[in-house]
Amino acid sequence: MIDRRGAPVGRAFFSSIRGFKGSEASVVILCELADLEDETLDQQLYVGLSRAKTRRVVVIPG
Repeated sequence: MIDRRGAPVGRAFFSSIRGFKGSEASVVILCELADLEDETLDQQLYVGLSRAKTRRVVVIPG
């Protein structure tokens, strides 16, 4: 089965936050947050965190 992004259902899929806007997934893992643009950080975090249906994971180095 293929989802609307063309990714196989039940498989890992990765994207930028902007590329994933308007989509959703059961689990969303956010990483490389230091690369986000400061002027739109709040908006990008909201989009990234609100895409998950059941679980959100934020990876912070250190």
